[in-house]
Amino acid sequence: MACCAYPSISDQLDLRPLHPVVLEDINVTIDIIDIVKLACQASQAVLEVYNTSREDWEIEFKHGKEPLTRADLEANQVICTGLTRLYGSAIPIVSEENTKASWSERSQYTYFWLIDPLDGTKEFIKRNGQFTVNIGLCRRDEAILGVVTVPTQGQAFLGAAGIGSYKLVPGKPREKLQSCPFLIGDPDLKVTASSSHNSPETVAFIEKLTRPQVVQCGSSLKILMLAEGRAHLYPRFALCSEWDTCAAHAVLKFAGGEIYQARQDADGLHVSTEPLRYHKEDFLNPFFVAVGSIEASKSLWSRFSREASYNPSGSDASTTVSASAPP
Repeated sequence: MACCAYPSISDQLDLRPLHPVVLEDINVTIDIIDIVKLACQASQAVLEVYNTSREDWEIEFKHGKEPLTRADLEANQVICTGLTRLYGSAIPIVSEENTKASWSERSQYTYFWLIDPLDGTKEFIKRNGQFTVNIGLCRRDEAILGVVTVPTQGQAFLGAAGIGSYKLVPGKPREKLQSCPFLIGDPDLKVTASSSHNSPETVAFIEKLTRPQVVQCGSSLKILMLAEGRAHLYPRFALCSEWDTCAAHAVLKFAGGEIYQARQDADGLHVSTEPLRYHKEDFLNPFFVAVGSIEASKSLWSRFSREASYNPSGSDASTTVSASAPP
């Protein structure tokens, strides 16, 4: 199916040019507005399925449990076709819905696209609108560019080094994003949590905060709320995959926030000073805590002050802080 088979929903967005992202070592220049347009075309493909009857969604279950719909596959084809048209084979594509290259091949990548064409398939099936289209770009293990669209709202988010982060809303000038400053000891912090994948460890972490206000929602919207300054923390002590976070991670990072690796053991819940990394053989993220402000992470480590050695990626051990689980 050709990329142009679906109309774009980007016509009402503020798509004035932004500074290009130049990958000098491979002689590639990326216009992030092109990526926004492509994500919007994928959003339209998703909506065309969403607005039909459920019987037409062709729901399957990957590995016996994770749902897959026709919308996932059609959005994936739009994105992969579009990226290949724009950049050829210069930047490999890693997508949730594609056959994966072997690790021996992927381990040699310097840059690669990391895509989730429909994050929140369970929310799509529930028809609650809380799903997103995600296109991220990694340089080795770091997210350096991200575009996320919210199909049911016609909105787009983007973030990249040298550009910053923006929210695009139909009919309005684009909004520069700046995540919300706060201290971890502040009362009434807004904490985003999964609608479908909460865990006892996540609940235990939230209970260590002072009168937290928990906002449950699906997909990468939880990270985007931090980038917008509408929420403060997103703890996730449950597994997810690299494509679930990469694009929104870039938006958050270039809005002033960060995602830190975490773990749980017999001593409690530990948050590392090491940011979330990509380009792993099994595609799995460790547990993590996303914060809306890097300054807030300092108060997080101060409040939960017990130090422990944590070495999730084979690099030098980094300091961690702990929040012991309640009995």
